[in-house]
Amino acid sequence: MAPRKNQNDNAATAEVEDSITALAELVETAEAQHRERVEDARANAARAKAKISQAEADAEAAKDAVADIVSAWNAGDEGPSALDHATAQSEVVRSEALAQACKRRAKTLTDVADKATTDSAPARVVAEVLRHALGQGPVILAVCAEIREIPAGIDRPVIVCRAIESKGSGGRVSGVVEVTAHRPSWAGAVLDPARVSSSANTLGADLAVSRGRSTDSTEVARITLVSGTERTPVLDRDPTDRDARGLVQDVARRILLAQIENRGAVSLTPAGGLSTSMIRE
Repeated sequence: MAPRKNQNDNAATAEVEDSITALAELVETAEAQHRERVEDARANAARAKAKISQAEADAEAAKDAVADIVSAWNAGDEGPSALDHATAQSEVVRSEALAQACKRRAKTLTDVADKATTDSAPARVVAEVLRHALGQGPVILAVCAEIREIPAGIDRPVIVCRAIESKGSGGRVSGVVEVTAHRPSWAGAVLDPARVSSSANTLGADLAVSRGRSTDSTEVARITLVSGTERTPVLDRDPTDRDARGLVQDVARRILLAQIENRGAVSLTPAGGLSTSMIRE
């Protein structure tokens, strides 16, 4: 019976590892697509802004055309007709309206581009707070993209921390993070505001937690990070083989995400909480 049990255990472990790999690939793809959308939005806003000066110049030229006709009449020139004047005035109305529309479009596109972020720093700070609060167990991801589905086969909660707004200066980070916890059927609630706030205080992060709508398989919270600093974890004992596998998977994922986000530094964090007990904050 023992060999059969070992085979089953090995198969289950392989399934979980495959699911973690699939999750890493899903996150990589989603982050790349998100960055592309944000870059497109910023490019569209820049093009719209560039058109404003030309639209304003066209409106000024239309006004000058009306003034030239009036000046010609004042000088005794009967060449320009009343129809020419009416047409020129209509062009003034048209060009000014188009210039205003161009400004409104540029503002709308700029607002959209400004609201989109590719900086996951607030999400990483919140992820560290959740790791401290929850200890071993959950897979905790810090992203900017929306992750709607989680691969089947992961035997623990998966918590997605998505940065919606991001600000920072002098090493301090602030912003808004949407947290979605995807739970297996056997798992209980994981996003306890009091527990999260307590861990935030311990780590020196100032945040506020607002619970959102939850279902049997998901919990949602919105965390406003007033101020926080990213921390670097330290291994305080030799890792086991299982720890090492988890760390390698997480390092691989973070290297890919770092390449996508053009970040030079890659920090080690426990994959799926397997090595949380190894980490000294």
